[in-house]
Parts: sequence; structure tokens; C-alpha cells
Amino acid sequence: SNTEIIRAWQGHKVESRWFYCLQGEVDIRIVAIDNWDEPSEKLTVDQYILNSNVPQVLFVPKGYANGFKSIESNSRLMIFSDYLLLFIFN
Repeated sequence: SNTEIIRAWQGHKVESRWFYCLQGEVDIRIVAIDNWDEPSEKLTVDQYILNSNVPQVLFVPKGYANGFKSIESNSRLMIFSDYLLLFIFN
């Protein structure tokens, strides 16, 4: 919700994600990773602005890294994933 914080980069080799803005406006950047061990510094970063007044879902396929930042205070972003996480407690 803080407009000063940028959360980036999170890369996903095997996970696809869907982003939906529930409240406010969010700036999302994505980049296709060419080499996971040593990514090129010349990769193209695509920018998307999601606004809760214009309902839309941004799909980010596996093999991409993403980052995001709130444009408006108190923005809320919902993120869906196709990757199952299992937690095992002893």
C-alpha cells in the first residue's frame, strides 16, 4: 500500500501468475529471463498499469520476473499462482 516501496524482482522458472488490482492503481513490470544464471542487462522490461476502476487481469507466464509498486496509497493487489506450495509441520 506504500507508494515508496518497489517490490522487485521476483523470478519464476516454473510458476505462472495472474495479477488483479482490487483497490487503487498499481505499476507492474515484467521481463522475460534469457539466462537464469547470468541474465542479460539488455532485457526489455514491459510496463503495465492496473487500476481497480478498469477491471482486468495481467497474466505473467513462467520464465518471467516481475516487480510492482503502488501508484496510489492503500492500493491492493491480488496475485494468483498455478504453483502448489506444500507446508509440512513436524
